[in-house]
Amino acid sequence: MSAESAFAEWSRAHYQANDLPHAGLVSKDILIGPTGPENAREYQQAENYDLLLAVFEFSDWAEQEAHFLPGEFAPIAYMSRCVEGYMASVANGGHAQFLSRYRWAPEFARACELGLEAMGCEHEAKVFADLKAFVEADGPRVARVIAAYQRLEPRSDEIKHFDEALLGGRKMDDQVAQQAAWLRQSGRLVFVPHEKLERKRADLAKRNKRMRERKPSKADEHREPNAAVLTVAQQLKTALGVAPGIFFQTWETGLNDYEPGSGPIRVRMWRFVGFDQNRKRYVLDVVIVPSVRGAPPQARAYGTCGEARIDISPETYKRAR
Repeated sequence: MSAESAFAEWSRAHYQANDLPHAGLVSKDILIGPTGPENAREYQQAENYDLLLAVFEFSDWAEQEAHFLPGEFAPIAYMSRCVEGYMASVANGGHAQFLSRYRWAPEFARACELGLEAMGCEHEAKVFADLKAFVEADGPRVARVIAAYQRLEPRSDEIKHFDEALLGGRKMDDQVAQQAAWLRQSGRLVFVPHEKLERKRADLAKRNKRMRERKPSKADEHREPNAAVLTVAQQLKTALGVAPGIFFQTWETGLNDYEPGSGPIRVRMWRFVGFDQNRKRYVLDVVIVPSVRGAPPQARAYGTCGEARIDISPETYKRAR
């Protein structure tokens, strides 16, 4: 069975096991605009990176705007996006950052596993398989690794060796080239002129028969953060060491249906942007998460100024919704 079919079948079983209707594979096509060689003279790998970014953007569109679930739209695109997310996170902040950001979300982990194997990235696939064994063997140990990362503590030897194994094996450009070649050879790339791309994607979105029920209401999309949310955002800024005087303004609001690694729960997210005294732009996503497995509700922050989480009371959670 191909990685494409394997991920589509796995996804359907995974979501149905969590009582989430899944339509199965609706389309294998990856609709992207033309990618040209205009940057090749400046950077040899520019075309490969441009392709990976275009596929990443399509995958993001399919989930966030067309409201497909992983496994309903092009599995090749989702696998590519997850592999890119894994590699970029480790390059930026090591495996501790990767675990902190993605929480070993089942669909993400399975897509990485299948994607790396399908791409023929043997070295990266071996490191990821070892990481999988590490994560699944001891949940509390992983929680300690994530907590240490969020406290900006030095990496422990138990996680550092994964970084050294992955990044010391071969150049990132070589992996990117291999991933781009896999995408080009997949037969799933559909290059659409920019002026027709929006219409083509709209036609694809219409094939999602559950888009209306998955799409947040207009009231949910545009609801402004109330006083409770603003207070929580300020607490998270303090936890991140962001100066109190920095002004943040609501940029957009919306709903996320699935909190990575925690199963199918509904969370609310606000995005704040602002500038510090040096006019450096900050982005902060504030996510309000309900009680899961007996743990207290939480407010979590992800953004350019770092990641943080704080427990909040059930009363604050209710007001922040």
